[in-house]
Amino acid sequence: MALSQSIEKAVDYIDTHLDDDLGLETISAVAGFSLSHFHKIFLAATGFTIRSYIRSKRLYLAARELVTTKRRILDIAIEAGFESQEAFTRAFSRLYGATPSQYRKGRREIINFDKYTRFGQQLENRYQLDYPRIQIDGKLIDRDEMYLVGRELSTSVVGTIEEDIIPRFWREEFIPQISAVNNIKTENLSIGFEIHHPENDMLYHMAAVETTTPEAPAGLQARILPPSRYAVFTPEHAPSVFEYGQIVLYAYGEWLPMKGLQTKGDYSLDFTYADGYFTGYHMDNRRLEVYIPVK
Repeated sequence: MALSQSIEKAVDYIDTHLDDDLGLETISAVAGFSLSHFHKIFLAATGFTIRSYIRSKRLYLAARELVTTKRRILDIAIEAGFESQEAFTRAFSRLYGATPSQYRKGRREIINFDKYTRFGQQLENRYQLDYPRIQIDGKLIDRDEMYLVGRELSTSVVGTIEEDIIPRFWREEFIPQISAVNNIKTENLSIGFEIHHPENDMLYHMAAVETTTPEAPAGLQARILPPSRYAVFTPEHAPSVFEYGQIVLYAYGEWLPMKGLQTKGDYSLDFTYADGYFTGYHMDNRRLEVYIPVK
């Protein structure tokens, strides 16, 4: 099954079961992937996590009800899966920038609802599957035990996308402390260690360097990675945020399934080699390698 068909099958399943208690494992199985795989594929292709898509679609339909009917806001909230009008109002305001009652009053004159709702605009041309692709090389390598030393961050996936949290975390929290690490293994190499939690849309991120021993100075944390085989993906040039999504789609949606490989563990690693000394993310003078542990 083509990757685009897998995503469309999942979206169609979600759209026809919005009134049900949608399970993420079930949605991923409909698409033909494990949850850990499909969480990354869906996010890279659409800009939504599976959970945020479900919630946004329910709010989108609720917004339609607000504009096109005179139903009570509480009834619309309950139908959208919220336990109270207050919870519905908070979620709706985050997505649409207005309370349900404000939105209802301000949107009365809109005729083409689909075109002018924020969710409709987000979905329009959102899939990244048919764009010209960056050239990506994939290979398998074996690595001995690795020691990482750095700073840890737990945040939401949606917050990371909307608020540029991780690059700011590197600039403000990690880079100023690198000089305290005196056992760095490779100069000008920084490593981003990540674990996605699709069940709650949380993301664990560690901004780190590889060290020769696992000791961390005060204010930093250490992590030991066991010996492992990795699928390593190297783009032809420093990728933009959009092109990084293409790396994820190629790795999880094509290369690993084509090779018959399964992931091992729940993490991935970004190895960034920069010409300057640890200048952080979004640099043109850098080389990126994405490491995914495999069985």
